[in-house]
Amino acid sequence: MNSAVEILYVANMRLPSEKAHSVHVMEMCAALAAAGARVTLVVPDRKTNVAVDPFEYYGVPRSFEVIRLRTLDAFRLPIPRSLAYYLHAWLFARAVGRIAVGHPHALILSRDLYAAFCLARRGRRVAFEVHDIPSRRVRTMLRSVPTIITTNQWKRKELIERFGIEPHTILVAPNAVDIKKFHASAQPSDGKKIILYAGHLFPWKGVETLARAARFLDLEVRVVVAGGTEEDRARFQEFLKLENLPVELLPHRPHAEMPKLLASASVLVLPTSAKYPIGREQTSPIKAFEYLAAGKPIVVADVPSSREVFDEKTAIFFKPDDPEDCARAIRTVLALDPREMVAAQAVLVASRTWKNRALKILNFLHS
Repeated sequence: MNSAVEILYVANMRLPSEKAHSVHVMEMCAALAAAGARVTLVVPDRKTNVAVDPFEYYGVPRSFEVIRLRTLDAFRLPIPRSLAYYLHAWLFARAVGRIAVGHPHALILSRDLYAAFCLARRGRRVAFEVHDIPSRRVRTMLRSVPTIITTNQWKRKELIERFGIEPHTILVAPNAVDIKKFHASAQPSDGKKIILYAGHLFPWKGVETLARAARFLDLEVRVVVAGGTEEDRARFQEFLKLENLPVELLPHRPHAEMPKLLASASVLVLPTSAKYPIGREQTSPIKAFEYLAAGKPIVVADVPSSREVFDEKTAIFFKPDDPEDCARAIRTVLALDPREMVAAQAVLVASRTWKNRALKILNFLHS
C-alpha cells in the first residue's frame, strides 16, 4: 500500500467513550496507520465521562493524529433530543468541511452520514461506514456517497433493496480484533467456573436472558456481567434484585483491560435477543471477534447476525431469549473438551484482524 495515502477518519462521537463504536474507530485508525496510511481522526470536542487518554484507554499505539473540533454541543441545549441530533450533525459536518480544506488530497472515511454527504457534494473521495441501517428519509444523502462500507451481508442486501445503492459500490467488511492482545491465560481465583458476558446492557443485547439462565446452573459456576453505562447498570442491578438472580455485576472496563477480563472466564456468552432487528440482523459485534481471539468456549444465541460469524465448530448455540436453553448450552460446553472448539476458533479468527480489514478497505477504494 502506498505510504503517501492520507486519510481523514471522521467520527461524530465522544472520545473516549464507553460505547463499542469508539473501539472500532480507534482500532481502525491504528490499523490504517499500520497499513502505511497517514491518518487523522476528526471528532467533536464533546464532554465525556471517561477522563483518560484515549490511546491508553483503548490500548492502541500513538500512530495517528486526533483533531477535536469545537462545535456547539447541541445535546446540552433544552431542546428535544431528535432536534439536537440533527443540529449537532450539521454543525459537525460543516466543521469537518473546513478541516478537509487543509487536507485537499486526503481520502475521507466517515462514520457520519452528514459529513460524508457534504464532502461528497464537494467532489471529495468519500467512503461512508454504515453500522446501523438509516431511515429512508436520508435516501438521497446515502445515494450521494460514492462508496459504502458495511459490516455484514444483511446490511448490504438492505442497502441495495431499500435504498437502491449500486452493488458494486458496497464493500462488506466485518468487524475484527487485534489478536495479539487476546491470549487466554488467567484462571478463576476461587476455583469456580466463570460464565462471562462483557459489553453493554441494552435490551437488544439479551443480557437478561443470561441472567435468568443463572437460576438453572449449578452453584459451582459464577455468572458475571461486566459493562454498561452507570444508568444501565443501575437499571440492571434493580432487575437482578427484583428477580433475585445470582449474578455478579461489574462496572465497565477500559478496552485495554478487556483481554485480561476475557481470559478470566471459563465460558463466554453472546446472548443477543431476537426481538430487536438491530441485534437479530444488523449488528456485527466486536465482542464476537474478541471472544474468538480469547480462545475460550463460547455460547451464542442463534440469531442471523451471530450465524454470520460462528458455526457449530466454534460455538454452542441456544434459542434466543430462552434462559433454560441458554443454561443447557452452558452446561453442554462445560462438559466438552474445549481444545477442538478453541482450535476451530483460532482458524476462523486468524484473518479477522483490524489490519486485514484496513487493507481490504484500502484495496477496494483504490481498485
